[in-house]
Amino acid sequence: MNSNQEAANKLFEGIYNFVAPMPEGGQGQMSFYTQMRSGIDVSGFGEKEGALLADEIPLVQRDLVASGKNVSDVYPKILGASLPEDNPPEDKKKAYKEAKELVAGSGYDDYKKAKRACDRAYLKYCRLKNDSKADEDDVMEAKMDWDDAQQDLIRAGKNEIETALNVIDAYERYTPQAVFNRAAEIFDQAGTQRQAKGYYETDFIPKDWTKADKLAWESISVQSSEQTFRMDSDSQKTSFSKSYDCSGGWWFWKYADKMTEEQKRAVKEANSQMTTSDLALSMEVATVQISRPWFNGALLSYSQAFLKNEGAGAVCSGTLLGNGAMQLLPTAFVLVRNVSIYNQFSKEEKSLIQTVIDHSADSLSFGPFCATKESHAKFHEEISKSEQEKYGNVQCLTLSDKPQLIGVVSSIMSPQFPAVSGK
Repeated sequence: MNSNQEAANKLFEGIYNFVAPMPEGGQGQMSFYTQMRSGIDVSGFGEKEGALLADEIPLVQRDLVASGKNVSDVYPKILGASLPEDNPPEDKKKAYKEAKELVAGSGYDDYKKAKRACDRAYLKYCRLKNDSKADEDDVMEAKMDWDDAQQDLIRAGKNEIETALNVIDAYERYTPQAVFNRAAEIFDQAGTQRQAKGYYETDFIPKDWTKADKLAWESISVQSSEQTFRMDSDSQKTSFSKSYDCSGGWWFWKYADKMTEEQKRAVKEANSQMTTSDLALSMEVATVQISRPWFNGALLSYSQAFLKNEGAGAVCSGTLLGNGAMQLLPTAFVLVRNVSIYNQFSKEEKSLIQTVIDHSADSLSFGPFCATKESHAKFHEEISKSEQEKYGNVQCLTLSDKPQLIGVVSSIMSPQFPAVSGK
């Protein structure tokens, strides 16, 4: 392994250990960090861009190359699992059937209409009651209207209908096939939205995650010479399950866009002259949680579910070595800003960096960190005394405070159905 690969290993481990730490007690790896080849500026991201990227299932390696499958593509396979027939007690089946018939009748529409009217009357009464400037007669009249609306609701079958709804909810909540059917309905509704907008809606925490001031940033530094990372004043050794491919010069310079022949030669020359013995990074890192309202992962926990004509592990194997359709479930984005890259840069590398600073090139990446015309990248031939004490006699390339997405944290899916193959 050459020095470039060794540095990439150590720096990658440091970032990984911050965003997706190994669980204590030797429990094994529970999450996986997939790093992009080039960071993505998220300042122009809309709802659609984030949702589409969150839907992609990464390959089990550091390069974020789409596996060809999305969570929304695999989920129908889970929803279509075969289940043993529900066999609840006869009295519960009878009560459920009667409740469904009652809700399917015209009386249910009358109930819903009366319920909405009652809710509106109640809200009006509460609003006037809590308004210190409201006339007492108006408050009393609103209270009487609410009382009348409650009586109308009772006459519309409140007690019978709500009892039936409770019976249906209790039955379906603990009946696997009904749970799967309900999940399919929710997914179908999301599918209608997708056809209109081109994506499945996704929730992010924080909601306005593309705005830097909405994120919780932590300062970390990583040094290839020490294989440690520091978060503020703390320092600890890294620990990482090395189930990824280090080959291919991952930490080399590269232009993000198509290169001219001259640029190809310049990049090749710069990479051939690069050294990494003094390489270090300082940056701020933040994570953004991903949530899919339409995805019910608990469906995989039904041990008696199986997929027809599919072997065990068709969805996930839990080992990261199988061919499951969804070995990983993306759960968080990893963003960085204020990146400083310290190293002994060669004259060829400095020339390459200058092409972006002079705006003669659109973008240039070093590992996952991307400098663009808009990023206001700067090169510092000399660094401060405190930086010298920490990083040595090196130069520094700094990127702006604009957040860029450099990786995805995914949960490693536990092996679930089909437990029996060939059914």
